[in-house]
Amino acid sequence: MLSREVWSDGSPFPGHRDGHVLAWSSAPARPTVLGVVVEANRVHVNGGTVSAGAMVYEGDHFATEPGGMLLLRGEGAMLRLTEDSAVIVRSRTNGAQDAEAELSEGTLVFSAARRAALEIVVRIAIGAAAAGTVAILYEHQNHGH
Repeated sequence: MLSREVWSDGSPFPGHRDGHVLAWSSAPARPTVLGVVVEANRVHVNGGTVSAGAMVYEGDHFATEPGGMLLLRGEGAMLRLTEDSAVIVRSRTNGAQDAEAELSEGTLVFSAARRAALEIVVRIAIGAAAAGTVAILYEHQNHGH
């Protein structure tokens, strides 16, 4: 938005050509879309409920209840979160359209069209395995490449 800023006597602010200055909106930038929810059963995103067809945004925190399951599709990757699991999804900082999934509990199964399309970060201590089982499975899909 271009607005005209002047002193009370009508003279333009010094250093501003013709008294015009740029003004910007303080509205937050739109979040990055990372994919879509393909299937959801007994799943919460950022504390609220989620269903199939919902967009997946940068920083979304998904958690499944007992008996729950979540399937996400993103650029070049699929993620399946099983019951009693939690993950945060983010875009990678390398400027590519790659994603990162941070698993804090439970089981995450993923598939990627190429190895670099998805980075998995596990925030579960190995010592916690006595209290439950953690599994990370990777399936590489080679579609003629």
